[in-house]
Amino acid sequence: MVAPVSQKNAYGSKSCVGFDVQAPASIMPRGKLLLYKAYTLRSIPFRTIVCSLIVVALFLVCGCGDGGSGGDGGFGARIGLVPPPVSVTFRESLMKGYVLQLHNRSSNRVVATVFVENKELNQSKNVSVSIAPNEKEELGLLEMNWAFMPGENGRVSVDGFTQDICFEIYNDGKYKVW
Repeated sequence: MVAPVSQKNAYGSKSCVGFDVQAPASIMPRGKLLLYKAYTLRSIPFRTIVCSLIVVALFLVCGCGDGGSGGDGGFGARIGLVPPPVSVTFRESLMKGYVLQLHNRSSNRVVATVFVENKELNQSKNVSVSIAPNEKEELGLLEMNWAFMPGENGRVSVDGFTQDICFEIYNDGKYKVW
């Protein structure tokens, strides 16, 4: 004779469905045959399922690999976890205004795009520059036909990184980089 049997899991809910089979002890010593297991949502912690789905979604959306920049622009860089390996400073120009200095702190060549705007004059400029490993590039009046002046702001984007570096130039030679 076969009769349905249910068992309770650690959470107190029914999680397994089996059938009680009356069979000779020589064939089946315990007398029960588990034909089908049906797990409920409570048997696996909900957080584990949600976290697993998030990780899978991130890899599907962002992929993995170095992003074509030799390891600096990998998975963490594309989702904004790793800041770009470029630092921004200014120095006074010998001619007019200030000179933007871009320092590549990595062991790989990077390509940086600089966007600067002067809202008072309604002017802007966009230029890309390749920076050798552990080197510095300067941009000013001679290099990009733009003298960085107080009141201007801009941003530096590095290929392979989602996070931009923003800057603003103040009067009296001070500037802010974030």
